[in-house]
Amino acid sequence: MHPKSRTHSSDAVIHALADAQHRVVSRKQLLGEGIGSDAVRHRLRLGRLRAVHNGVYAVGPGALIREGRWMAAVLACGPDAVLSHRAAAALWGIVRNARATVDVTATRRLPARKGITTHFARLPFDEITTHNGIPTTTVPRTLADLAATDTQQEELEKRFKEFLARTGLPRPRTNAIVETDDAEYEVDCLWETRRLIVELDGRETHLTPQAFERDRRLATAGYTVVRLTWRQLRDEPALVEKDLRRLLVP
Repeated sequence: MHPKSRTHSSDAVIHALADAQHRVVSRKQLLGEGIGSDAVRHRLRLGRLRAVHNGVYAVGPGALIREGRWMAAVLACGPDAVLSHRAAAALWGIVRNARATVDVTATRRLPARKGITTHFARLPFDEITTHNGIPTTTVPRTLADLAATDTQQEELEKRFKEFLARTGLPRPRTNAIVETDDAEYEVDCLWETRRLIVELDGRETHLTPQAFERDRRLATAGYTVVRLTWRQLRDEPALVEKDLRRLLVP
């Protein structure tokens, strides 16, 4: 086959994959279709492919719509990964807006990835499906995940706001995005000028290896990370106030 014909054939394969996946493809998929590493690098240089995550590319110019960002996050986390939690709830139309970072559940623990919040669970086959072309948790599983995380988290956030008002401590930015050299993180509370982050540990991430690695990377970027539990806020408010006042008040 003439080189030009091979190029056109490869481009057709890439666009067919992208059309079925909200304009994103993975390197693994391209290699599986016989498109070699050199051909992938060539298209990246030309801008026909644009890196979204490591080994995941957007096809063509322009920003991805949210479905493209969701699909890219799932592809970045491997073949066993599915959209989950609030991102899945937005996909199903249960909630209007997802978080800035994309929730993905996989059957193995994954390192931190920019723009992705990973969860670890061995999901039964009847709790995963595909919706609008995106592997995702089913509606019942999505609702269960939201109930397990959002209710307690929202109540803890409410109590922390009341605590700040009662003590007169400065108010933080909430659900803020913090960018480091190698990743992007959504944090519960951020006092930017003091480079202080408070994570309210009502979520399943509490004390997991992923949370430890996330805290380490933020600390390396110059942030102080404090994890505040329900028990501390309930039983030790004076100690919490003392510690935060020391970090926040010059």
